[in-house]
Amino acid sequence: MKIKKRIKFDTIKDKIDGVMIQRIVIAILVVTILLIMLLSGNKISILEEETLKSYSNKMINYIEKGTKDEDYIISAVKYYYNEENKTSISLKEVSKYIKENYNKKISEKEMKNIGISEKLMKEKIMIDIEKSQYNYRNEKTLQDIASTKIYTYKIKEIKKLSENKYEIEYQKYVIENPYEVLNYYQGKKDITKINNYIMGKGTTKEFLESINEKDLSKFAKKKNQVTVEYEVINRSLTISKRKES
Repeated sequence: MKIKKRIKFDTIKDKIDGVMIQRIVIAILVVTILLIMLLSGNKISILEEETLKSYSNKMINYIEKGTKDEDYIISAVKYYYNEENKTSISLKEVSKYIKENYNKKISEKEMKNIGISEKLMKEKIMIDIEKSQYNYRNEKTLQDIASTKIYTYKIKEIKKLSENKYEIEYQKYVIENPYEVLNYYQGKKDITKINNYIMGKGTTKEFLESINEKDLSKFAKKKNQVTVEYEVINRSLTISKRKES
């Protein structure tokens, strides 16, 4: 009889142990699934990456360091000059650009109140209140052009921070002498755009378009690391933060 009771007790104990092991296995599986979901949730898709790169390549050279109203205005004016070859930009266009790309509202009235600030004058941006527009006078002598530093950025890493937020880390480069670029490409490729820029007939965008990223080390110096945070708002990419270190 004692032996039978011992067998019965061992059987119950084995069943309890089996249930405990089963629960532990299930718990491990649940944790694993949750981790996989969490990691895959922040995994960036090919479509997301290509969309970010396209937007980044278009905007990175116009993102100012500061976050004052003048910084956003400068970004807008330089964008329209380089991308659309416009030297007169309406306040309405500037306001729309800032809203669409920075999710920040600066009204035409606020821009008129800012008027002619020292920061805008330094960038050769003047406001015409009667016509409700900014005029960009990017007139430089050949000596000015030769001594003006040109900045460009190379993507190092793209991260997905959450469902609607992304972060891109860039290596910032500076070209201190555009003639070095001209000399390097002389006889190697078409240098029309490079030459036009140096002669004051082209934009910075056109100049940079003529440079192969792999050649940057030949005539550009590495500067700081730049990190920009992008956010999707109303199904459109916007710029939320810029950090330089």
